[in-house]
Amino acid sequence: MKISTCCTAASLLAMLAVPAAGADNTAPKIGQRIDFCGEAGPLMEKGCMGVRSVTNGQRTIYNITTAKPQPAMGDMIQGHGKISADMGICMQGIPLDHVTWKKVAACPASGKAK
Repeated sequence: MKISTCCTAASLLAMLAVPAAGADNTAPKIGQRIDFCGEAGPLMEKGCMGVRSVTNGQRTIYNITTAKPQPAMGDMIQGHGKISADMGICMQGIPLDHVTWKKVAACPASGKAK
């Protein structure tokens, strides 16, 4: 019985690891530059900061903990960074490295930084 359960679990994991035919392969890749605009705020883990950005109608949370200096909580910011493979201790949002940002009054209608 244990072997059967183990094999079933392994099969399910294998299916999840393989992208489905016709799956959207436009997901951002590590090292890709990402533009964002949104409100800076805390993430779930203490000491982690993110920005909730809307681009082309898609809401995304970016982990901008590596930004130096960090924006104040609640600031509306616009900037960019590169997708990182390192999550650090923050287990929420898409992690960004090389983050640069500026404070803005409002995001452009497209949500994309210029």
